[in-house]
Amino acid sequence: MRRETLSVAGRILSIALLVVLVGGCAAGPFGAKKVSNLQVITDPGNALVYLKERMEREESDPASPPRVPGEYWAVGTTPYRGELQVGFWDMRIEAPGYEPIDILVRAEPGKVQIYEFQMQESRVATR
Repeated sequence: MRRETLSVAGRILSIALLVVLVGGCAAGPFGAKKVSNLQVITDPGNALVYLKERMEREESDPASPPRVPGEYWAVGTTPYRGELQVGFWDMRIEAPGYEPIDILVRAEPGKVQIYEFQMQESRVATR
């Protein structure tokens, strides 16, 4: 019986291919996936969730879609679930008749950020 051995490079390539094919690695074949999961729950529900990136990404970052710097964009309504690129984000939550909520979000790789808010009714000044 003949026994063949793989070179070190051949073993590494075989293992990397197996990991990619099986899907057992969240990083994928080209490095770590730099995302965080965001969950926002409000009472009452159906509030709009807006995000604004705190620090600009390099133009060469393919994971960063083009955005107008310094502006919020609506990402969905509560209950909201989505992914964020790693970094700092300003989050604003708005619902008609309620005070807006502003908070700084620090997205860390592989972490789940869960935010729950009890929205406060707007106070309208009357004479």
